[in-house]
Amino acid sequence: PDLKPAVNDAKAMARVLKGKYGFQVKLMLGSKATKRGIYKALRRLAASAKPGESILIYYAGHGDLDRQYNDGWWIPVDAEAGNPITYLDNVQVQKAMRNMKARHVLLISDSCYSGTLFGRARTMPSVITDKYYLGLYNERSRWGMTSGNKTPVSDQGAGGHSIFAYQVLKELENNEKPYLS
Repeated sequence: PDLKPAVNDAKAMARVLKGKYGFQVKLMLGSKATKRGIYKALRRLAASAKPGESILIYYAGHGDLDRQYNDGWWIPVDAEAGNPITYLDNVQVQKAMRNMKARHVLLISDSCYSGTLFGRARTMPSVITDKYYLGLYNERSRWGMTSGNKTPVSDQGAGGHSIFAYQVLKELENNEKPYLS
């Protein structure tokens, strides 16, 4: 079934990233968020990203767990329930991120089983200084934030958004610092 908060989440994320942070945004909603459309957009990003750029990919939608391979999928708008051939495999998302020439790539995935996109969690150090941020900025990086681990997540939340998106948007909108950790 359609996830009403997912569309609100994507529109709000696009608005704050463009308006407050100066990102160029490509918003893929409804019939544009097909398996083919998402796959082509990821490949296009991998091919066109430049070495000094920072890329943020935001996905809000259904996800599922491949119990046979212990991995996950994004479920695009044109997917057929119970037919994994019509899902977008995490491997394709990871491959696109890995092959982007951009200096920094951040993936924010708000879907069930989104934790399967990344192997393990890392914590921030206890003391964070400008020197720490400079070191992070100067290195090529691939980061991910997910709404859950290898579990389902709630589709309900606050303000017409998922719980996860509501909190992320609140932080982005209220941030006054040059860095956000």
